[in-house]
Amino acid sequence: MEAALGEATSIDASSVLAMHHALMEPSGDPRPGRWRTEEVRIGGSEIGPHRATFVPSRHDRCPAALDDQFAARSDLPVILYVAVTHAQFETMHPFTDGNGCSGPAIIHGMLRGVEVTEGVTVPLSAGLLTDTAGYFASLDAYRRGDGKRSCAV
Repeated sequence: MEAALGEATSIDASSVLAMHHALMEPSGDPRPGRWRTEEVRIGGSEIGPHRATFVPSRHDRCPAALDDQFAARSDLPVILYVAVTHAQFETMHPFTDGNGCSGPAIIHGMLRGVEVTEGVTVPLSAGLLTDTAGYFASLDAYRRGDGKRSCAV
């Protein structure tokens, strides 16, 4: 996480790739720091995405979306802009593997960037895993545009 945060000078496509590389290269990931080049989905079956819980956008849209995301805003309360940026990242799902590691690293990077934190604290993923159903329901609510439910976690 410290190596990934060292790459987080800003939250844009190049820093997200560098963070992903720092997080995934030690694990032996065959594509650390590289965008996915195929369709991915959460759930479904081997024959297609028709029963998937979630199918993210096309892989070729991820780099531009990361360079044009909510993370550049500074006119909102910190927690709000960090939460929305995290939801956008998880919705893009830009990597074949490691999105669940990279998302919390982005949160930490953003909090450090606005000087809310100075170091890595308790892993945010540990908090998110205490209620995975609520976390996934909040991401789904964000994707539907339901702001009230998406702020519940």
